[in-house]
Amino acid sequence: MTEFIIVVLFAAGFGVLALKARKLCAAMLLISASILSAQNSDKGAEIFTFKIGDAEFISFVTSRRDISDDTFTTPDLLKVYKNTPNYADSAINYFLLKDKGEYALFDAGLPKSANNDMVLNLAKVGVKPSQIKTIYLTHMHGDHIGGLVENGAAVFPNAKLYIPKDEFEYWKERNEQAKSVFALYGKKLEIFSKDAKITPLITAIQAYGHTPGYTAYKVGNGDEAILVWGDIIHANVQFAEPKITLRYDVDPTLAYDSRLEMLKLAVTTKLRVAGMHLSASGVGKVEQLDDNSFRFIPLNAN
Repeated sequence: MTEFIIVVLFAAGFGVLALKARKLCAAMLLISASILSAQNSDKGAEIFTFKIGDAEFISFVTSRRDISDDTFTTPDLLKVYKNTPNYADSAINYFLLKDKGEYALFDAGLPKSANNDMVLNLAKVGVKPSQIKTIYLTHMHGDHIGGLVENGAAVFPNAKLYIPKDEFEYWKERNEQAKSVFALYGKKLEIFSKDAKITPLITAIQAYGHTPGYTAYKVGNGDEAILVWGDIIHANVQFAEPKITLRYDVDPTLAYDSRLEMLKLAVTTKLRVAGMHLSASGVGKVEQLDDNSFRFIPLNAN
């Protein structure tokens, strides 16, 4: 079936794009196999643990889904890949860093009403919400801040909330959900400038475009670090064609520029990446192919 698709595409004159589609097929089949091996029948998130030196980096995969075609804003680019397996694969993830008895979250996923029980998921790794002392936000979209509030109260009463300044300024009067988070965590908000070295282990990296203050985080030092890039990739097809954008991008052109920059950073540094919408375990490595497209290689755990 895959070879038939490629022949049809070449016959239609797509040439290089068809070659990218074939490579995407191989990459998607690899990801699909990893997903099958990671299925968990327990209630709650699927959980994968990685090491950063002596620290643990834990991935919570709370849901798996396909992004609908009408969410993409580049249909001419997308149509080349629509017959490849798993091109629209996506997920909703967040991450926990356990380091020397301290606990930090990177984003918080959807609210409990949308099948993200933060308390249950954290309990599966022996952590209570009251033990979370720090939360680093990539941006203020609802599938990243939904788990911060439940029944009008802060889920993490002892946590400082780190938010990039440009992101805070953009959302502070624009969105009721964001305003609720700011109000409930008000005294614990930590507003920081772009590209800040927040702790010896955490470095913020500006990646504007998806939102005006969008920020990634490098967690750890040296070649053991993990690049938490959040929404740089929403669906697998964006590895094959980074120019594909979505209607959630505030500035699609800048979002593409940041995506390309982050992909190249992952390739040149050979760092692991952690994405809030990456399938499989949410963590993996990136390769650049001969045609300058990219491939995601998922990692299970270590």
